[in-house]
Amino acid sequence: MKKVLFVCSGNTCRSPMAQACFNDLAKKRGIDAVAFSAGLYTQDGLPYATNTLEVLQDNGITVSGSSKQITDEMLAECDLVFGLTYSLSTALVAAFPDHSDKIYRFPLEVPDPFGGDIVLYRRSFNKIAEGIGKILNAIEVNKL
Repeated sequence: MKKVLFVCSGNTCRSPMAQACFNDLAKKRGIDAVAFSAGLYTQDGLPYATNTLEVLQDNGITVSGSSKQITDEMLAECDLVFGLTYSLSTALVAAFPDHSDKIYRFPLEVPDPFGGDIVLYRRSFNKIAEGIGKILNAIEVNKL
């Protein structure tokens, strides 16, 4: 089973959406993969944003949990790691150079919706879903 880690800043908006969307779509497509999420600049135990949960629910997806600070152990356990922006990807490589061979930039730049309205969260989700589709396509043809 392929293990994928999505990383954003606070692990309350984008990366939980990416984790939930990936797991939902991988299951529907019969792909043997599972996703997790973490934040580069967060602390453990913060609740997911209300708008994150609402957008996921609107798309028939549920997620539970709370924020997690990324650790070296998380990276060691995963096969692929995606920063949700270019700057997050480069910060991940700088912070965890021993894992740079498995750190990638997410296919689309996903701005942080934190503090924004539901429309902004929906836009972020749509970009995330599009990017997840590209990642799953690459996994299916063994490009990742």
